[in-house]
Amino acid sequence: MSLQDWGLLGTAFLAIATAIGTLVKTWADRRAGIRGAEHTERRDTVADRDAFIDQIQEQLKDANARAVAAEARADASETGRRAIVDLLDAERDYSRQLRDHIYKGSPPPPPARPTHP
Repeated sequence: MSLQDWGLLGTAFLAIATAIGTLVKTWADRRAGIRGAEHTERRDTVADRDAFIDQIQEQLKDANARAVAAEARADASETGRRAIVDLLDAERDYSRQLRDHIYKGSPPPPPARPTHP
């Protein structure tokens, strides 16, 4: 037998096995009381469920993206807040130096103002 004959034989066997499988499934469904309309309803229900799952996954992806963006904004805000707090601390320290300078009766010029980056 040639390779082509083996291929033909395999295809025929697969076709017969598929037909037998389909007949057994149909017979089992009829015995269980499942008709063609129920198959269609089940298929539609599965399609609806799959569409709903896809929708929920898309919403979850969007929510995750929004959470990442909000976290980035919060980090940037915290960095800005720290810079402002550092600047205010430096100004407060300079004000104390000026008051000490005045209280001690030190002559001019006052202490140099600190520079900020």
